[in-house]
Amino acid sequence: MELTRCYEILELNTNATVEEIKSAYRNLSLKYHPDRNKNDMDEKFKQIAEAYNILKTHKDNMQQKINSTKSRYYVNKTNHTKTEFRMDDNHNVNDVNNRANINENHSHKITHLLLYGGLSAIAIWIIISEIVK
Repeated sequence: MELTRCYEILELNTNATVEEIKSAYRNLSLKYHPDRNKNDMDEKFKQIAEAYNILKTHKDNMQQKINSTKSRYYVNKTNHTKTEFRMDDNHNVNDVNNRANINENHSHKITHLLLYGGLSAIAIWIIISEIVK
């Protein structure tokens, strides 16, 4: 089934967003559901479901293509290694390799601090509650 036909079945413009597609599918599927209608709306319901699945898959593929273009590899000419630069949602370019190492070291220390600090606080609370009894 062609994409333009899918948009026609769901009664949408070709530039509809994912939310608009989902909303149109919900409304039309409720309207033409065979359990709600005694008429022969089964074929119309199947067309609506098929059109939604095609458009959903198409939009997901387009989003994956957009996300894959945000990540690029560049060769660093001084030491001939590949460095990954990734563009975030605000169009800022970041060196992923260096950020990953920095975040890993800091997050590891913070995790231990929170874990052992929380356990110490619980132990002190139990001891104090036993003394007060």
